[in-house]
Amino acid sequence: MPLFAAICLDHPPHSGERRDEFRGPHRSYVRANDASIRLVGPLLDEAGNQCASFYLFEADSAQEVQDWLAAEPFVREGVYRDVIVREFFVGKNELAQQDWPDAAS
Repeated sequence: MPLFAAICLDHPPHSGERRDEFRGPHRSYVRANDASIRLVGPLLDEAGNQCASFYLFEADSAQEVQDWLAAEPFVREGVYRDVIVREFFVGKNELAQQDWPDAAS
């Protein structure tokens, strides 16, 4: 099954307050619908502020990923300015498995 990367850029950059407002529903949605997610995490700017999110999905099509993202609370509530979905190929993978952060993080 193909892999798809989704890069979700914040709107506006450094929208920490907006992220905080919808973080609970965002995490609930992602955890309840994570069957196709293979990797996910924040992207940080030079100052260490979260400025985007990165998802790696295993899905039948880019449309399937776009449909998943359309229901994601950060997308629905305008936390993200731009969402880019592209097919992805693994060239090398040496990442160690990590647990999801707890809900308080």
